[in-house]
Amino acid sequence: MTNDDSGKLSKPVMLSSPRTGEPRGFICCEWWCVGYWLSNGSLNQCVGSSPQGRGLGLFSSFARSSVLPRSRLVKLAWPIVIRFAKGMRHVDPSQLPEPPRAKLVKVNSDALVVGGGLAGLATAMELSKLGLKIALVDGNGELGGRLIHVEGELGVKVSDYASKVKDELGDQALSGVVFDGFLEDAAVGHSLDGSRLFQFNYRVIVVATGVREVPLVFPGNYKVPMYTGLTYLKLAKDGLVKGEPIVYGTDEWGVAVAKSLVKAGLTPLIMDHAIQPRTGRPSDLSGLRAIMGAYISEAEVEGGRFRLRYQVPEGPKRFSEGEATGDALVTTVRVPAIELLAQLGAELVYDIVLGGIVPRHNWGGGVTGLSNVYVVGEASGLIPISTIPIQARAVAYSIAATYGLVKPEEADQAVAKLRETLVTTNPAALDAFNRLERGLHDVGYFQEPNVPEVPQWVSDLYFLDKADEQLVCFCEDVTLGDLLRVTREFTGLRGVKVTVLHDEVPKYRELKMPRMEYIKRATGLGTGACQGKLCMVTANLMLARLTQRKPGEFGLFRQRFPLNPMPMGTLGDAE
Repeated sequence: MTNDDSGKLSKPVMLSSPRTGEPRGFICCEWWCVGYWLSNGSLNQCVGSSPQGRGLGLFSSFARSSVLPRSRLVKLAWPIVIRFAKGMRHVDPSQLPEPPRAKLVKVNSDALVVGGGLAGLATAMELSKLGLKIALVDGNGELGGRLIHVEGELGVKVSDYASKVKDELGDQALSGVVFDGFLEDAAVGHSLDGSRLFQFNYRVIVVATGVREVPLVFPGNYKVPMYTGLTYLKLAKDGLVKGEPIVYGTDEWGVAVAKSLVKAGLTPLIMDHAIQPRTGRPSDLSGLRAIMGAYISEAEVEGGRFRLRYQVPEGPKRFSEGEATGDALVTTVRVPAIELLAQLGAELVYDIVLGGIVPRHNWGGGVTGLSNVYVVGEASGLIPISTIPIQARAVAYSIAATYGLVKPEEADQAVAKLRETLVTTNPAALDAFNRLERGLHDVGYFQEPNVPEVPQWVSDLYFLDKADEQLVCFCEDVTLGDLLRVTREFTGLRGVKVTVLHDEVPKYRELKMPRMEYIKRATGLGTGACQGKLCMVTANLMLARLTQRKPGEFGLFRQRFPLNPMPMGTLGDAE
């Protein structure tokens, strides 16, 4: 889906389910989605591929990873295939061309900032002003992150930060480079083109990985063409999509995406199952067509358009019904990107105010239990975007105070400014940050709350009879029904009860919920190309909501490197 000459996105192409061959509509063309779709002989839906012939398409339908063990015909014919393969001419390994060798680049710095969005850029600028040597790493080809695509909508000009960081850091500002994490005793990364392998040496690492837009879960969600907000914005600005998209999500990012699409000449409809906009300001929706409080019950595709049927609760067992039609469904629901923090061993907890599962940290950004790891921006929790530069300053001064570059009083003043800002912009986030730092009653223990709602689960508890029609993992076709069946098998329950009676509470508390690692092995959730980036947090929160348990009881499963996965040829062939 990339034009090799201009670098712009070309017309999107829907690929197929690895299990059934049915069309799958989710499209994500961000750098970490490389290789997301593995069906139809294409490793990357965002890069153009040659069309298949009919014969090749017939045989490739048998080669899908999930179909192979299910096809009786393939099992019976497999001995014939083996004999045919043995009779083919084999090439001696010495005759194969040498793979390109990657150049090893060592990057030395006092502080390594991972993420080139607003939070990473602002933190790098502040640290550089304080006299620290900075290296910044970002997977995008250009610095600025997703907010650079909605400039003018959120009151922050990210392009100014990007240009200043480039001037200040020079070749220490690495775009198009992925920080892969830790391999034995080294912190490593690689360029997206595979030509360079990086070894990072630093005293402090600042995680500014931001957030990730995730698919929506509702009955029939696999039928409709679904895009991440950033992907659809890029397509719209390149003039490749037209018409009436439905934008789901009403936080700052969702509203900014909808207004940017209006400026691009589209007529979006914005939806959410929240009653009021998640920004907290009803006036933010002025000038936009909006449907609030709507839970999606069904989806139908009609030609090039689709129809969503929804219900709006109006009282006990009373609903009003409606329909909405569109050309594309755009998900702007986000969760903090925590894969690197999980790899570093951060304590991850759930907080609804901060957008889901986040690392525990103090007001200065120091991650609880880790001596040289800091977190900033939306990776620390969803806070107002206007607050991020102020938080970046607080984190930078806290780091500088640790190394004696500023007085502790100056760091305290920077933190106090962040507190004051949150008092007016988001008091709930202020309380949440206090809980993350001090725990319950200031004793350090963090008590996770129950899950009152899951923003990306847009049918919630209302349509559990259609659980098998709600895809949670698009890579491996794992549905909500699959998750519920496995949970029942692990717990020995006849069914997962949404309502627990008073006399059932003691016995219910004794039940031990299965860990996400076991669920992954039993269902295939998170074993596909995205390695759980798009489904793990969603599955965790949905199960916690359904079973009325804490998300920490399910935990998170282990993931591979942030990119899917790091090319081992790049790693092994470094000079």
